Amino acid sequence: SGTCRNLTSDNASCGACGRACTATQACVSGVCVGQGSLRFTLTWTTNGDMDLHVRPPCGTEIYYGSRSACGGTLDRDDTSTRGPENIYWNASYTPGRYYVCPEAYTSAVAGTTWMRSPKGGWLV
Repeated sequence: SGTCRNLTSDNASCGACGRACTATQACVSGVCVGQGSLRFTLTWTTNGDMDLHVRPPCGTEIYYGSRSACGGTLDRDDTSTRGPENIYWNASYTPGRYYVCPEAYTSAVAGTTWMRSPKGGWLV
């Protein structure tokens, strides 16, 4: 339609023109991921398998081996490109300390630079 769009972050054109995320999703790196009252998203700079691990105040870790706990859900596990990996709470979350750990699952990403979203601290 003659409008410039950023296909990596535009909710109306996520990854391709006209591919819209739903109202409960956000566009990250051209992929629609879940969002809600709290969201942790990880991307990285080298193709390969990084893993996002989050341990909420209830103490049960959320990661690829345990995709849902304490109200949080891992809805995106990228094993071959640069992410995103995404864990979110679509309803309320427990305030407190959330431990977030990006882990290189393969040696291909051992020295990669990773980015997190939201920026800033994760004491909620």
